[in-house]
Amino acid sequence: IATAVLNPNKIQRTLIMCPPHLCQKWIREIKETVADAIVVNLNEKNVISQLLKLREVHRAKVKPNKPEFYVIGRERAKQRYAWKPAYAIRKTIAGKTPEGKLLVSSYYVCPDCGRQLQAPDGTPLTLKLVSKKQYFCPHYVRKRNGKPCGAAYFEADRNRRRHAEPAMFIKKYLKGFFDLIVFDEVHELKAGNTNQGNAMGTLCSAAKKVLCLTGTLMGGYAEDLFYLLYRIDPPKLSKDFSYHSVQQWTAAYGVVEKVHIERDVEDKTYGRGTVRTSRTKRKPGISPEVLAKYLLDKTVFIRLSDISNELPEYDEIIITQPMNKKLKKAYENFENELKEAVKKALAKGSKHLLAAYLQALLAYPDYCREPLEVVDKETDEIIACAPGLDIPLTNKEKQLLQILEEERKQNRNCLIYCSFTNKYDVPQLLHDVIKKHGYYCFVLRSNVSTEKREKWIEEKIKASCGKHVVMICNSELVKTGLDLVEFPTIIFYQTGYSIFTLRQAARRSFRIGQDKNVKVYYLLYEDSMQEKAMKLIASKLETSLAVEGELCDKGLAALSESGDSLIVEMAKALVDGIQETQEVYVKWKNFKKAELEKDLLLTNRTLKFQPPQKKGEVTFEQVGNKVIWLEVLQTKSKKKSISRIKITDKEKLKQIMKDLGQKHFQMLLPLI
Repeated sequence: IATAVLNPNKIQRTLIMCPPHLCQKWIREIKETVADAIVVNLNEKNVISQLLKLREVHRAKVKPNKPEFYVIGRERAKQRYAWKPAYAIRKTIAGKTPEGKLLVSSYYVCPDCGRQLQAPDGTPLTLKLVSKKQYFCPHYVRKRNGKPCGAAYFEADRNRRRHAEPAMFIKKYLKGFFDLIVFDEVHELKAGNTNQGNAMGTLCSAAKKVLCLTGTLMGGYAEDLFYLLYRIDPPKLSKDFSYHSVQQWTAAYGVVEKVHIERDVEDKTYGRGTVRTSRTKRKPGISPEVLAKYLLDKTVFIRLSDISNELPEYDEIIITQPMNKKLKKAYENFENELKEAVKKALAKGSKHLLAAYLQALLAYPDYCREPLEVVDKETDEIIACAPGLDIPLTNKEKQLLQILEEERKQNRNCLIYCSFTNKYDVPQLLHDVIKKHGYYCFVLRSNVSTEKREKWIEEKIKASCGKHVVMICNSELVKTGLDLVEFPTIIFYQTGYSIFTLRQAARRSFRIGQDKNVKVYYLLYEDSMQEKAMKLIASKLETSLAVEGELCDKGLAALSESGDSLIVEMAKALVDGIQETQEVYVKWKNFKKAELEKDLLLTNRTLKFQPPQKKGEVTFEQVGNKVIWLEVLQTKSKKKSISRIKITDKEKLKQIMKDLGQKHFQMLLPLI
């Protein structure tokens, strides 16, 4: 935004469409960044009234003398008037009762042509069906020269929301009014036929320039990029694809698996025969050609370390705990029962119950005080069950309390992530345990609206009156937008199996403005599905670096790697076991090494400054914000002594130079 304001060809009016909980943050940061900026909040109920005023300004061709910014939430941008069924009621005489009274029956008809409500395929429509979906009358009438009636079976509901869709209003009446439209967290608008996605496409056609922001470019599938690219640059994609040809795009640039099944049958009339069936399904992976053809000319990959050299250290620590004997025995029995069910499901090619199976295995060690059953909803059959155990404190809870105590001594607030918050209410369980041990603790729930979460957290922290604060929540609630710099310690009590959620949530406190070193703990049980999930996540994270523009040693081939979804791979790991012998620590270390190598390639900087009490200039290579090792060479009476010194910032380097009287440094690569 600052660059846009300082540009000689000034961008005078900017519209920002973002998740609703980020509207106030955008407004606050624009006011802090751009002096004398006019910031208007369009994320209000009177949005159409405000847009009508802008329409008059647009008609008068009034140019602003200060930068203007307009912020609207994506939910507000897509909302339009509510609708209700439109129909007439026709009554007919159906007969008489034995007493001679007339029997009257009624049915619903088109309000225009008067014929019975009907779907395009000729099926009669009930009032319940018409209330769920918008239909048009398919009946042919003489007045329209053989054309369908076409009357709508719906109308605006004056008793509910009564304004037009803001995105469509901007396209219709404010086209060209905004010089730039910014879409924040654009990856959440990737779907094809959704209101939010359609609102994005509508706004793109009304702006002079478009800027899309995301920390997660794609979710692994080729189609994740199709609609985003089509809305941003329709002329380029329309040369090869139509808007509805996503399957053609996937076939050209994605990974598609075709399964052909042949089986012999004996029930042919004159003998045996073969029945052939085929099934096509999409798989993760994307062709490297997409990068060169559609992305590189319009994409900039930026890391946090590219825009800030003064961030503190960031450290991730994995801690595995053994289960106690009682829990281990119950878990193994539960796992064996589920393993048989998963085997049968995979053999049949069924995946609809895999998530339920795996969630139960991931959740039970942390929710073992309550009995747990896995039920097939289609047949109501109990697949597996686990008993409730009488355990005062599990080993994982003891480890959590130990970490909290260490962090409290250093006055570092803690944020705890739990994946299971509904059926298995782990946050409430942890809240009771933590509060019992004398900590100030609260739980952020989904019933706190997205717009109010940031303020709600601030009020809770203020209410602590300076005490050590512990917050528990689902990582999905805070994975985007919120800067939780008040919590330098993050603890993943549960990780789930979403790669992107894990990576986004882990960096919530590692933001510009953080002045403390950031620690991220991952707590796992040994020999459990939690450990298997973490190994699979670690093995896939290297590929996710390539998706985000950071090519690993596999190069562009990493983009086209295919595999099953993580849920299916976890199911296979449960049945067959993970073949690799590497510990989860080693898997995670390999990923961190790959991530560091990207920093070496992308974020090298040279900082020059005068050494204290010395003449001349010293050059110091800083690699992103990472801790690095330098070899300091000192000459003493024709002898060289070599000492290793851990450097994290240039102030420490100045002090070391002052103490040693040394101004020449030799750097050895690789640094780690």
